[in-house]
Amino acid sequence: MAKPKIRFMLRIVGIIVVTLLTALLLFVVSQPPLSPLSRHHVSLALVGYTNGNDPRTLLAVFAITNLSTSVILVRQPMIESVVYDSSTWPRWRAMLESGASASFTVPVPTNLPSWRLGLYADPDVGATRAIVRVVRAFPFGVPARRHPYAIHSDLIESE
Repeated sequence: MAKPKIRFMLRIVGIIVVTLLTALLLFVVSQPPLSPLSRHHVSLALVGYTNGNDPRTLLAVFAITNLSTSVILVRQPMIESVVYDSSTWPRWRAMLESGASASFTVPVPTNLPSWRLGLYADPDVGATRAIVRVVRAFPFGVPARRHPYAIHSDLIESE
């Protein structure tokens, strides 16, 4: 009499596992593909400068806005063509929902007549994207991850 109960329980557990796997696959298939990011999807604008009297301590204030429909991670603002020591450069990052904004400051380069700011934006973030990466890579075992996109500001003339 114990064997029919065990078979019945195994059948129920099997149905639950198959149902959960089917639901997970349907969830992954229903996720929209990631569209490439560009300056059209992420707005990066110079807001102004701090009111420092010493040009060596002057900071530029930037605002960044996520204009895409997905959550993005923006990070690592760097003034292009200037080499900074990574220990002194501020490590800034922000997770921005669709339509959200953030601001940050960067030191103004004193030795360049014109400069621009670059940063990385990554749309492949969050728990949902992690599940999608793992399930899509299941047969081969290596979750494929998209590389972040480089976003650049307009050229800024030094004052």
